[in-house]
Amino acid sequence: MRAEEGLPCDSFKIKLWDKCWGKVFQGSYRTHTLGVTCDNSDLILVPKDANKKTHSGNTPCLFDYDMDGDYDYLDGSMYYNQMTFLLNGRISPGHANAPHDSMVYQDTMWQSNGTIINLPTWAAAFNVDIDQDGKKDLLVSPNVDGENYRCVWFYKNNSTPNHPSWSFESDTILVDQTIDIGFAAYPQLFDFNKDGKPDLFIGSDGYSQANGSLISRMSYYLNTSTPGNPSFTLQTKDFLGLGVTYGFKGIAPAFGDLDNDGVSDMVIGHTDGTLSFFKNTATGNNIQPQFQMTQQTFVDINNVPISVPANAAPFVYDMDKDGKPDIIIGENTGFLRFYRNVSTVAGQLKFRLANPKLGHARSDPNYVIGNYSTPFIGKLDSSGKDYILMGSSSGYLYRYDNFQNADTGANVYFTMIDSIYADIDTMFNYYKYSWDTGNVLPKVFYLGFRSAPTVGDIDGDGKYEMIVGDVYGGAKIYKQTPVTGVPNINKGNQTAQINIYPNPANDVINISWNDAFALPNVQINIYNMQEQQVISTATASAKKQARIPVSSLAPGVYICELQSGNAKAYSRFILIR
Repeated sequence: MRAEEGLPCDSFKIKLWDKCWGKVFQGSYRTHTLGVTCDNSDLILVPKDANKKTHSGNTPCLFDYDMDGDYDYLDGSMYYNQMTFLLNGRISPGHANAPHDSMVYQDTMWQSNGTIINLPTWAAAFNVDIDQDGKKDLLVSPNVDGENYRCVWFYKNNSTPNHPSWSFESDTILVDQTIDIGFAAYPQLFDFNKDGKPDLFIGSDGYSQANGSLISRMSYYLNTSTPGNPSFTLQTKDFLGLGVTYGFKGIAPAFGDLDNDGVSDMVIGHTDGTLSFFKNTATGNNIQPQFQMTQQTFVDINNVPISVPANAAPFVYDMDKDGKPDIIIGENTGFLRFYRNVSTVAGQLKFRLANPKLGHARSDPNYVIGNYSTPFIGKLDSSGKDYILMGSSSGYLYRYDNFQNADTGANVYFTMIDSIYADIDTMFNYYKYSWDTGNVLPKVFYLGFRSAPTVGDIDGDGKYEMIVGDVYGGAKIYKQTPVTGVPNINKGNQTAQINIYPNPANDVINISWNDAFALPNVQINIYNMQEQQVISTATASAKKQARIPVSSLAPGVYICELQSGNAKAYSRFILIR
């Protein structure tokens, strides 16, 4: 039609050809009505403003089931778990050849070699050649949330012309070749086999069950890395049989010597906010741990359950610097709950709640609830300094400083120096759809990505890697790389350092710097990504900090340069609106 009407390239005009293709109709039931006829006497070119009046809740997939040259199809519906198969009788043997495509047979429980398509709801099929044998196969997956592991079904096409043959091969095609542990992954690095390399443990909020509930498991991956080549090999998808034996809902693991006997124990956080304690009965810390359940509900010194409101994500770290590992727990409101180790005897397990809002650190601080803080505390870079790194519902990674002096009192505020650590943005936007008007609402809503970080030198090359779990039950790995064009210039035995917060910023940025910069005069320059200077100002502040308005700048990425005497340093920040 483009050529006939002299239209530009890539121009289309769509003409309505048949109001009831296949002579089939589906109402409110799974069974379709066959042999439907339509009045096609008034077929016209579809105007640009024509509204499509068909229902949006079906997922039809056209495919040549019997390789006879016409299109059959599978039809999914938002109301049913299975898909209905419809056979096209236009050419099919055994049926009167019709002049037009006409569905002559249906099967509401279509199956292949005994395996019926059965997904939680709204199955959708796709006709693709997954095994590259020249024949298009079928992949089936849910069109909405529901099944979170058995979610990609593969039916192989073994057909020859007029002899259909389809075999069910897998309900986890591709999924079983990746790290996927269901819903919301919680990774943790821990040297389990004591070979000097951190292994990977990943817990989750759970795998979907037939009744719609979630049962959690924990996977264990052996570190098989070589320098410069991070690698893990799966050992088990149900470490210690936690899912089968205890039926845990939510498994967020952490490791450390909690009872002060010289060997690392294991603690697990659950969706309901409680913890379980597994004692290590190995005779030394250079021997592979032998974990045994000691307290299914971990209690404090007053025999009260150690808990948070929901979604407990523990981390073991000596927060008060007394030589005994404490428990810091992330939770659904975004704060960190601090339980101090008050034991005085080796082998003794005693913890007391010391601060329900440690350092007032919080992930996604603008949220009211559903923040899902997941802490890692330790070294992130070659500076040798420990930081608090927190995952969040949004997917941003929050970094906190100024907690290293062991002051954990209620009036102490840790400093947030990054709200998007390393510029890692795992947040995505979701535009809410109005079923009443059929329009996309202008407001942007944030779907929880549920980031959960852990950091360590996985491959022994002297550089850190970071593994971040997500809401989909998977994980991403990030490798530390040298920063080019952002030098650190030493003055004496110090390194010039600056921090910018909040980051991302909106209208104002706060800048702080260390003693490497000579006071009172510090020059502050801000550049855009085209290396154009957009702000230049000097400060004589004796407080080693400045507040810079940036509302005049467009959203984007900027470089902040600080210079004073021989000291110069750079840091990157992001502006959002």
